[in-house]
Amino acid sequence: MKFAFFALVLITALPVAARPGGGAARPAAGWSTTRNSTGPRGNTGTYQGSTTRTGPGAWATQGTATGPRGQSGTYQGTTNRTGRGAWSSQGTATGPRGNSSTYQGSTTRTAPGTWNTQGTVTGPNGNSTNINQTTNYAPGSRTTQGTVTGPNGNSGTYQNNTTRTAPGSWSTNGSATGPNGNTGTYQGNTTRTAPGTWNTQGTATGPNGNTGTVQQTTNRNGPGSWSSQGTVTGPNGNSGNCSNNTTVNATGNETSPNP
Repeated sequence: MKFAFFALVLITALPVAARPGGGAARPAAGWSTTRNSTGPRGNTGTYQGSTTRTGPGAWATQGTATGPRGQSGTYQGTTNRTGRGAWSSQGTATGPRGNSSTYQGSTTRTAPGTWNTQGTVTGPNGNSTNINQTTNYAPGSRTTQGTVTGPNGNSGTYQNNTTRTAPGSWSTNGSATGPNGNTGTYQGNTTRTAPGTWNTQGTATGPNGNTGTVQQTTNRNGPGSWSSQGTVTGPNGNSGNCSNNTTVNATGNETSPNP
């Protein structure tokens, strides 16, 4: 598997304080996650991981990603509360050949409802990519803007807006622009179709105008248990499937980092 795959694992496995956009609050004692993705040719990759509270304001995450050919990589990371409205995160992703990439970053509340995340991803060859992101929360809306700067100094930008359009319904639109000015966009909607069930539909459009679609259903199976199933269809009509299961291991009075 290529390094890009493990860079993706590095970001998606980060505790929510370090990730762009934050996440929903979860009980602090810990939770486990399993993800499965199947491509158009039937090849399947998996991710299994867990996050555990190791002390007041401290969490540890570890996980393993396995590709279609059985090759696997691992992720280990920590998140610590460093002060009021401030968190630091660090982690390491190691590929099947032993090459490692690291992440180090911080998330700080700069004003009521406003969070800034700054981080650095360093690859196996020592080259670094920097992330600078600001997320603003308001009643019924969330706006994220960020810049990614590569080792050669070239940068790209991204933005994402989520708005509650009605009780149980949300709309999302976003865009990403590369160093050469090419832009891709995403537009989607999430609707609660029944108690504990949400449906998401969206369309991504590339710089050349080609489009792909995503359709996903998320279910709350019971206290502390969530699952989702989805289908991604590319511009040529080929589709792949993905699933995700998250289970809370125990409950606690605190919540995980949630900008």
